[in-house]
Amino acid sequence: MHNTSVFFEEYKRLDHLCGDLFGSRAGVTAYLSQMERDTFEGRRIPNWDADYQMLKRFRHLRARLAHEECAFETLDISQRDIADIQAFHKRILSQNDPLALLEKKRHAHPRAENAPTAPVPTRSACARTVKSDSQTRSAATNCVATVSRRAVPQKAHRKTNRFLIIYSVVFAFFFLVLIGLFIRLLAL
Repeated sequence: MHNTSVFFEEYKRLDHLCGDLFGSRAGVTAYLSQMERDTFEGRRIPNWDADYQMLKRFRHLRARLAHEECAFETLDISQRDIADIQAFHKRILSQNDPLALLEKKRHAHPRAENAPTAPVPTRSACARTVKSDSQTRSAATNCVATVSRRAVPQKAHRKTNRFLIIYSVVFAFFFLVLIGLFIRLLAL
């Protein structure tokens, strides 16, 4: 029973930290969702899949503890589980978690050097804000929200808008031509 209550408290700490990083009440679920979105690139990060499975397992254990009757007495939580969740918490704070490593890799290997991008704060600056003062959650929230979005060159937005406008104009023209033909058929 002692291990389950310690695990539950450690999970809550991890969940609050993840919630602060992503500006979400979802916490670990938000972290897992971001990992799912970045799965293709993340596979290059060592232990990506193992960390993902570990977090899913921890979330499942927490859900059982919170929602099942007598779960605190019946679930077998090991010291290893507690050590793993504490270690992952420390990895987030030290910027050695999978998403931080992926972010570092992205900044080390930019995709297009000529593409103008908006400046994006680094995740390490966000974590320093979270570590230094718990009162700055809104600043950390804004910071991480901008980090999780990818910087998109302005030209890509303009091309998309031009394409939509041209497509809409062509569609409207053909639609008017079809209406004109239909009216001519009715007149005959």
